[in-house]
Amino acid sequence: MSNSPSTYWGARPTLGKLAAAGMLVYCRCYGCRRTRTYLASDLAEYLHPSHVVGELFVGCPYCGSSANWRERYRYPSTDDVLNGTIIRKLKGWRKSAIWADEPYNAPGLIGPVAPPGTRQPDPS
Repeated sequence: MSNSPSTYWGARPTLGKLAAAGMLVYCRCYGCRRTRTYLASDLAEYLHPSHVVGELFVGCPYCGSSANWRERYRYPSTDDVLNGTIIRKLKGWRKSAIWADEPYNAPGLIGPVAPPGTRQPDPS
């Protein structure tokens, strides 16, 4: 048997599999030395359960480096409780208004309206 990891697509660690096992996703940037730990279940809700760990984020959200960014997964331990590991939790969703530019049509306007920059004919 080979020591290299499996290349079979079904063996890749997806967020759905990790969330079912109750695992943590540990993201670290070795450039700016920042660390973020997420619950796999929160990331599965935010992204999608079929996303693969290692391809979740493009790079570090602070310095933008993708070469120094690493994503790993692990089981929670008692050290997480004793050392006070900070978990980034999904608290909710923001809903924002979507705006589009449309021409104004007055409700009581009768007849065609001339395009802007042209003169309207006199009604008399």
